[in-house]
Amino acid sequence: MQANQMQALRDRCAQYAADGRFELFKSSKQFDADEGRIQHGFPPQSQMQT
Repeated sequence: MQANQMQALRDRCAQYAADGRFELFKSSKQFDADEGRIQHGFPPQSQMQT
């Protein structure tokens, strides 16, 4: 890709990449392991509703 094409791609994707909507493992508690959940004051997975 040429530099201008790459920048156009970045510009088109920026709004979707900014809020983490497709990266739930980063932006939600759903995928945290129990150890990390407890460290942050969240209940363990066994207490979560599915």
